[in-house]
Amino acid sequence: MWLQLFLFLLAFIVWQKYESNGGNSKAIRHKYVNFLIVILFLQSALRHEAVGLDTYSYIKDFEITRDVRDWNWVWQNFYDVYVLGEGKDAGFHLLMKSFSTLCPYSRIWLFFVAILFFIPFCRLAEKELRSLKQLFMFFCVYQTMYYSFFSITGIRQTIATVATLYGIKFIRQNKPIQFVFWILLAAFIHKSVLLFLPFYIIAKLSKSKCMLISVMTLLPVIFGLGRKFAFFMSDFAGGDQYLQYAESDMKAGATKFLIFIMLGAILTLISKMRKPDSMPDIWVFAVSLTLLFTPLAWVDTSLMRVIQYFALFSMISIPLSIDNLGLSKKVQNNVYWIFFAALLITTIRHDYGYCFFWQDMVLGSNYK
Repeated sequence: MWLQLFLFLLAFIVWQKYESNGGNSKAIRHKYVNFLIVILFLQSALRHEAVGLDTYSYIKDFEITRDVRDWNWVWQNFYDVYVLGEGKDAGFHLLMKSFSTLCPYSRIWLFFVAILFFIPFCRLAEKELRSLKQLFMFFCVYQTMYYSFFSITGIRQTIATVATLYGIKFIRQNKPIQFVFWILLAAFIHKSVLLFLPFYIIAKLSKSKCMLISVMTLLPVIFGLGRKFAFFMSDFAGGDQYLQYAESDMKAGATKFLIFIMLGAILTLISKMRKPDSMPDIWVFAVSLTLLFTPLAWVDTSLMRVIQYFALFSMISIPLSIDNLGLSKKVQNNVYWIFFAALLITTIRHDYGYCFFWQDMVLGSNYK
């Protein structure tokens, strides 16, 4: 938590410094994004192996792939997964074996994953957001709502998510072949990314506002169908893991995430109604799909991984929404700082433990 709070402060100070020097020029925004890339990269790559739910497991998997699994095992794994239906995501071990052959250090592997994700992620924000103020909010939303997944856990899905970031560019450029190619390639790393394929068609539709209103209105019904949808997901994934999620008797969770998504959806809708041209349809559709998939998290919080492919883009829609509510500048500034305060309080309450790799930290109980 303390590192996150320090980064909040640091990002704020640098924002104020850049704004006083050059306002919101393209060059200044580019410098600020470069700064965000560096601190996000270091925060993720320098973490202790005990940080997060599975960093230690991924490091051990890297070492086993490097030292024990030969190339015959890697290719046999493809046959086992895609012909026999045993195991999962053979492409991840191919990537890990290739990397470990060139560089045997697990720490550098974490560096590689971090830079692979954060460069396209932050460049997308640079392209879509129009001010330093919006970029600062983008960073704060990430630290509060998504840091615990993309920065310190879920390496396989983090790599697969990179394809969706490039996928947005291909949607904008009307390049369906490139879009499908990248998503299919990423599916060898994490099969759940295939859920992003329909987004190419959805993002091309009109009346995004109507879709968002419809999903918000039908949300109670959607929650009632959450478990049935989870069983459909398990059939689609074709694996026992998702079936276990669908059959889970876990008590309803992800309440804070639902509140956050609902607030983001309300802000997005207000912005789209008052200033339609300020909020691109593609982000409204992303918010709608996030709401649509959110009930899965109430079946089992592990299904959050499905929602993340669309929820990630709330970091674009929320800063845009707050700045385009069609209200007075004073009121919009008040909304901005109230939202920031809520993010800050939520970060403090989450209290994620963090140590750098050269510090001492005890492994979590999930490894015992």
